Amino acid sequence: MPLSSRLKLIAGFYKNFFFASLLISLTCAYLLMELGVGSLFYLFWFRVITLGLIVYYIRDYKKRDFYFYDNLGISRRSLWSATMLCEALLFILFIFLALKIR
Repeated sequence: MPLSSRLKLIAGFYKNFFFASLLISLTCAYLLMELGVGSLFYLFWFRVITLGLIVYYIRDYKKRDFYFYDNLGISRRSLWSATMLCEALLFILFIFLALKIR
């Protein structure tokens, strides 16, 4: 399967919870601007816990979607790896932007 098709499928998987993830990352960035750098430790753990809840939701309530991706040759590991990489980059980007604005 071509790389562009794989990326489209991974983006389709990530689309399921992108809005929730974006909202949480923006909230963390806002709180960092308001509370200061000292709150970064707590905001990081807040982000990890909420990401864990999102993963739990997707894993339990979207079980059938994984069969779709398995049939197309994309493993769960590659779906979650790409998703976590995007999540981490998005969070780091918003944290840097919040620190620059502050």
